[in-house]
Amino acid sequence: MSAFHTVEDAIAEGFRPIIVKEAVGDRVPGVVAWNLFDMDSKFGDVEPLENVIV
Repeated sequence: MSAFHTVEDAIAEGFRPIIVKEAVGDRVPGVVAWNLFDMDSKFGDVEPLENVIV
């Protein structure tokens, strides 16, 4: 399952997801950059790991 589908599932359950930038990967770097941009603008908050760990 892709990160994008996981974010969509979280939204469907009523959550506003936080996507850890360093935890998303793909074989094609441009795909990752585009999906992170898309998720950040529409579905959740893309944050670097250092902002998420308390």
